[in-house]
Amino acid sequence: MHVDPDGLVAQLDDRWNAFVGRQRVGALTATVLGAPFASSVEGGAAHSAYDSLFRWARTRRKPTIDVWAAAPAHRTRVALTVEPISEDGTLELSLRVLNERRRPPIALFDPSVERDDEEVKACGFCQRILAFEWAEAETAVRQLRIPAHGPQPKLRPDVCDACERLVYAACGGTRLIA
Repeated sequence: MHVDPDGLVAQLDDRWNAFVGRQRVGALTATVLGAPFASSVEGGAAHSAYDSLFRWARTRRKPTIDVWAAAPAHRTRVALTVEPISEDGTLELSLRVLNERRRPPIALFDPSVERDDEEVKACGFCQRILAFEWAEAETAVRQLRIPAHGPQPKLRPDVCDACERLVYAACGGTRLIA
C-alpha cells in the first residue's frame, strides 16, 4: 500500500485488503484507493503510532516493527515496514509474514460471531487482550471468563505499553504524538 504526502491511499493491492480483512493485524482494516489512510486504522492510540512511524519514515528512515496477526485458528508474526519511496513524501507500507502458528480456535477473533454489549481492549499490534494485565488471548479469555461459544465481547482497539515502546524504539526514540 502507498500513502501519499496528504495521507491518502495512493496505491493498493487486493492482497493487502484480503490479508487485513481476514485477520486483525497492525490495527488495520480494509481500505479503498483514494481514502484517507487514517480511516483504515482502528483506535486513537494506533493513529498516534502510525503518525510517529510516518513522521520517522519521512525523514528517510525505514522503521520496521514486528506485529502479530490474529485469526480464530492461527496467529501470524508479521513485519510491518514503513518506507519512503519518493522525494515528495509518499510512503509504502508492507506486511511480510515471518511465521504462522496454529492454535485452538478463539471465538473472540472471529469477525462473524455475534457480539454482546461488553467490550475488551485488544492491542492492534500484538493482539494481546487486557485482562488483569495485557495477556495472550488464550490466558485473557480464561481470566475474563469469556465463553468459547455464544456472543463474544466487542474488541475495543488499543495499543499496549509494550507495543507502544516498540514503535517508540523503531522511531529512534522519538516520542509518540499524543
